[in-house]
Amino acid sequence: MEPFEKKEQNDGEEFFARFETSDPILLSIVKSYLDANEIHYFVIGEELFFLEGAAVPATGHQAILYMRDIDYPILKEFLEREHH
Repeated sequence: MEPFEKKEQNDGEEFFARFETSDPILLSIVKSYLDANEIHYFVIGEELFFLEGAAVPATGHQAILYMRDIDYPILKEFLEREHH
């Protein structure tokens, strides 16, 4: 999956959506990498990955990772390195 590009200017302290995926394994790898590098982030929608097959259809669901702009280049470099 591709990271999001952001066009607004800010002070780098706010959190913005920077990555989305429907792959729980890829999300786990990205989170582990960010944790290992002590990058602050949060994810919305990850919990729905575990509902697949339950009463709530979760097929095609996207989890969205939010992080600060000042940390985004680290994620972008990691994703580019891992996908090439």
